[in-house]
Amino acid sequence: MPVVGFIGAADAESNKQRLAAFLKRLEELGYIDGKNVAIEYRWAEAKVERLPTMAADLVQRRVSVIACNNYPGGTRRAGRAYNRQRSDRVRRCISANDPNRT
Repeated sequence: MPVVGFIGAADAESNKQRLAAFLKRLEELGYIDGKNVAIEYRWAEAKVERLPTMAADLVQRRVSVIACNNYPGGTRRAGRAYNRQRSDRVRRCISANDPNRT
């Protein structure tokens, strides 16, 4: 089963609507959490200095893709961390800000 790593720069509660839209879009594309895809969440709780460590952890876990939500400077930091840590199995670090863009 493919695994999506999701990095949230804030916390789950403050990203409830964005996360719901992200999951809805995945479902529209045929991916249902727990059925044919697994999602591993990491929440920085507005501490952007944690993003590189979280991205590195997800890369080491060999997730298929990493999705990041926006936070001032957060997505770029997670993306840079991903680029430093990436492996052949993790293909992309994508923004989850607009879940309707594929």
